[in-house]
Order: sequence, then structure tokens, then C-alpha cells
Amino acid sequence: MNLTKTSGLTGAAFSLYLFLHSVFHSFRISKGFSFFDSLFPELVGTFSSSIIFFMPAAVLLFRSAFSPVLEKASTVYPIVMAITVLNVYLADGPLTAGLPVVVLTMHFCIIFSIIYLCAPAPKH
Repeated sequence: MNLTKTSGLTGAAFSLYLFLHSVFHSFRISKGFSFFDSLFPELVGTFSSSIIFFMPAAVLLFRSAFSPVLEKASTVYPIVMAITVLNVYLADGPLTAGLPVVVLTMHFCIIFSIIYLCAPAPKH
């Protein structure tokens, strides 16, 4: 298994862990309310943000060939996701946990996916 596939699987594991954590807290927050009042909007937000976190993993796993420079740089994605998960667990409050995720990690995942999706395949 090459480096991009390993990075994609590792980043996807961190994204899945972040997704399960978000779903758990969505159910915890909406306890005692009706489904459409509290749980449904929380789950929609969780699913929409998780799509953004899984995009780089999908690109790394399903695209076949990358240049050697991009293959080595693919290790940045699981590192950023690991730092994000660590930040969520070590933060003091919801704002200090969520703001870096929204401001830094989501934008990183979008830009990373676009760069790796649009990069030309190496010619052999």
C-alpha cells in the first residue's frame, strides 16, 4: 500500500472518530426535545461537516496516481486531522473546540481536496 492510500485511511479514521463524537453529542444535546426541533438540525450540521472532512480521504483513496511530491505531502492530511481531534478533546469549551475546526480544518480539507483532485497524473 503506498503512502497516499495509508494517509487516506488514517485521515478517514480520524474523520470517522470526529463524526462519531459529533453524533454522540448531537443526541446528548437534543435529549428531551422533539426530533425536528433539536436533533434533526444537529444531525444535518454533523453530516455536512463530515462530508468536508472525508473529502480528502476519498480523493487520496480513489485517485490512482500522484506525483512523488504530492505523494509525500499527503501525510499532512492525517496530521491535521489528528491535531483537530486532539484540539476537540483538550479544549476548555465549545467555542475553543469548534472555532479552529471551522476556520482552519474545514478550509484545509477543501483546498487539499481541490489541489489533489486537479493535480495532473505523472506521465510514465
